[in-house]
Amino acid sequence: MTEKIKNSRLSFGYWFKLFLIVAFPLHVWGLLMIFRDIEFITERTNLWDAFGYSGYSLLFILVESILLSVIVWALSLLLPKGWGESRMLAVTGSLFSILAGASIVDMAFHAFSEVRISKQYLYGLKNFTATTYALISAAVIAAMVISLLLILKTNKGEKVFTEIFERVSMLGYLYLFLDAAGIAIVILRNLSEKY
Repeated sequence: MTEKIKNSRLSFGYWFKLFLIVAFPLHVWGLLMIFRDIEFITERTNLWDAFGYSGYSLLFILVESILLSVIVWALSLLLPKGWGESRMLAVTGSLFSILAGASIVDMAFHAFSEVRISKQYLYGLKNFTATTYALISAAVIAAMVISLLLILKTNKGEKVFTEIFERVSMLGYLYLFLDAAGIAIVILRNLSEKY
């Protein structure tokens, strides 16, 4: 039984499930930035350049998702050998999602700096740097501890996280389709520039 659990961690199927979980927040943020910038690029140059920007952005997001999922997968090998696949996915997925969420919130405050809450956050970073980072770190650690307690101490917690990540994984297939379209656009742009 333990050997089977150990082998499932080394399978492509397990890595691919982690990849879909990792790819979700990266694609959400990346697509938000693409939609924010595409009008500006279209007005500055033309629609084909905006498609090119989108294609290269999606390609970059795909590569970033693959690299981060390999790192998360490698770290998941450190988890106890007796854990089943759903518990491992719930733990690694929740911890990564919390870190990714905190990173997205930070980037959103910088990207949308004209919003009032963003101004307050950036003011805190500039004038009370240590306190602001301490509060952010405390919030991230508290969220991680709560998610781990829910997963490890309650049967329902693991099930809820597993179901959430199953739904997230379904969206991952849509993102992979968009990534494939992005790669096709990059190839077409490079071929059209040659001829």
